[in-house]
Amino acid sequence: MKTSRYNVIYSQESGYILYNTYTCQTLYLSSELAEILSEYDTCIDDLSSLHPSFFKALVDGGFVIHNNVDEIEAVEQLRLDSLADPSQYHLTINPTLDCNFHCWYCYESKVKDSEMSPRTIKSTISLIDNILCKNPQLKRFHLYFFGGEPLLKFNEVIKPVLKAFSEKTKGRDIFRTVQITTNGALLNDEMLSFFKNCGIFTAFQIAFDGYGDNHNKSRFSKIHPKSYQLLIKNVKKLLEKEIFVTVRVNYTHKNAEDLIRILDEFKDCSEEERKRIIYTPVRIWQDATNAVTKRACDNISINKSDCIVTAKSNESIKYAASLGMNVMPINSIDSVRNPCKHSYVNAASINYNGDVFKCCARAFNDDNREGILKTDGTIEWKDDLNSRIFRKRTDFNHVCKECILFPVCGGGCVQTFKDFNEEYCLYRFDEKSKLEAVKRLVSLTKM
Repeated sequence: MKTSRYNVIYSQESGYILYNTYTCQTLYLSSELAEILSEYDTCIDDLSSLHPSFFKALVDGGFVIHNNVDEIEAVEQLRLDSLADPSQYHLTINPTLDCNFHCWYCYESKVKDSEMSPRTIKSTISLIDNILCKNPQLKRFHLYFFGGEPLLKFNEVIKPVLKAFSEKTKGRDIFRTVQITTNGALLNDEMLSFFKNCGIFTAFQIAFDGYGDNHNKSRFSKIHPKSYQLLIKNVKKLLEKEIFVTVRVNYTHKNAEDLIRILDEFKDCSEEERKRIIYTPVRIWQDATNAVTKRACDNISINKSDCIVTAKSNESIKYAASLGMNVMPINSIDSVRNPCKHSYVNAASINYNGDVFKCCARAFNDDNREGILKTDGTIEWKDDLNSRIFRKRTDFNHVCKECILFPVCGGGCVQTFKDFNEEYCLYRFDEKSKLEAVKRLVSLTKM
């Protein structure tokens, strides 16, 4: 037997925490047990007779493994199995790239008056047919409306597509979900009733850019200059309709103090209503201090100021949990078992013009396009797409082999390697930052 290369141990007030990033198991050790583990690290088999119960706990948690186990290969396989999961499909639709807001940090190029044509709508519905026919193991079908502001084209695009999706999946042994990412300003009673009665598990994501005027100044809209209170009101209406809402709060070093104040807006909601809130604090990537941080700004700390900001985010997560809300921090560290929805093989993002993408965090332009939706509902992908998705991280980024976070980080999303011409680390090769990430994983498992 041997100790796992993915064991991490660190001290706390009452002893030590032992965590394995592959098994995601935690053991709380006394100082005595931590010392014993250190002493027998290179001859771990001897521990089985000295302390059999401790040895069993180590084996059960994956902290001690058989000598023939190739852990790096196991992580690679875990990542590939996750990406190739045949039981689910993630389909994103952009009804438009137009928007009624002018947010300073938005990476999308607004396309005024853009709208998915009837022909592309028909092709998209045919794509749904093809997905259902060609994926016999399908158990979960997730539909997303993105953009732009999707509710600008509620009647023109969302209603016909969602009606077709509902009809074609009805009666099948498939769990269906719909998520609408929206600024929330256009929500009205007609829309609320439609989503409430569509017969599909429906959720919204609505973003805030701070409390009160901080939000209003950041999320500028001539039509809705005081949108903050409007969005609070609309979120509560959704909760009353028993619709789940991801309350995303975009924060910077300037407005991190607002996180708690925004959560307080929902203290007057019922306990059941607060259970339908998924709280997600997201640090704006433009607020980060270097290029790597912009890809994982919630995962790492750069300086004292960043540490303070991260601490406030973590504090708000704990506070949201105490209010009975669900918490889902963006960049939740484990991108191997829970990769971005666009990383899956069974995933596509259909733009209003029929262009197909594999990422919604980048501009929908020709450079990032990965395929084209054909009139028969099939997608003509770039030839190298699958090879890029399934390429081993350790083939092009050897530093991942030696990293304790490889089982959860995986070297970043499937798009990441396109951005680097040399070996990279999302944690800047900083062991302290990696340890902080482990501590965050442990803290999240306690919730």
